[in-house]
Amino acid sequence: MLMAWVNLKEVRLVSVVTPVSDVLPFSDCNLMSQHSSSSDTLSDTAQSTQSSLRTEQKGVVVLVHGLWYRAAGMKLLASRLRRRGYRVVSFDYPSVFGQISEQTQALRRCIEREQCPVFLVGHSMGGLLILRALNEFTQLQVPRAVLLGSPVRGSGVARRLAKRWWSQWIVGANADLLGQGARAPKSTQVGVLAGNRNVGVGRVLGGVGGHGDGTVSVGETRLAGAQDEIILPVTHTGMVMSAMVARQVDAFLQQGCFHDETMVQTTE
Repeated sequence: MLMAWVNLKEVRLVSVVTPVSDVLPFSDCNLMSQHSSSSDTLSDTAQSTQSSLRTEQKGVVVLVHGLWYRAAGMKLLASRLRRRGYRVVSFDYPSVFGQISEQTQALRRCIEREQCPVFLVGHSMGGLLILRALNEFTQLQVPRAVLLGSPVRGSGVARRLAKRWWSQWIVGANADLLGQGARAPKSTQVGVLAGNRNVGVGRVLGGVGGHGDGTVSVGETRLAGAQDEIILPVTHTGMVMSAMVARQVDAFLQQGCFHDETMVQTTE
């Protein structure tokens, strides 16, 4: 996917409340709980102890990357969530040529390996994979999940790519998942985060059909039954690098709702 500039202007636009370490193969998940070895005033032992206390308070987050990404593409978001007190697990899978049935099984194993309730955060197609897994494996202990720019109502850009012989390879084996979208699970609160900085591959391929993040339209991200949703001034690729997005992910995972960015004071 095309990379886009990230606008870091911290403005809350919409909030609607409704009723790395080495990457392992996709059959496993990559624990990313290592901490920075920078020379701070705290010793390594003190840092580890302090981080463990924060982790115990906030829990485990499994990050699921999107199409044409790998786990390393979520490294900055992982780092920010780790600093906010989570133990971060990065789920890596072949997003272009892997079979969706194998990917959902692998994600299930990754979640169950934790042997405790976990939070899920998925970018783009990663969010669709999360919804597919939660609907298929209802026994999974996932109290809350956040979708970042996920086309839950299907991606118009992906459908156009899949129809053209010269571009079918771009969406790969997951054309149906991207084109059809996914539905909300019954036992997990889902937060939807969309971007409206319209710079990305979608503009090259005929537009996203309204306001959007350059690849996915805001309308394509709207999930019936979502707990909360928010629109931020970020692009599709830029949202996984945004400190503002990391703050909102943290807010939803802890409280089940997003925060008003105009009220947030931060030094990030």
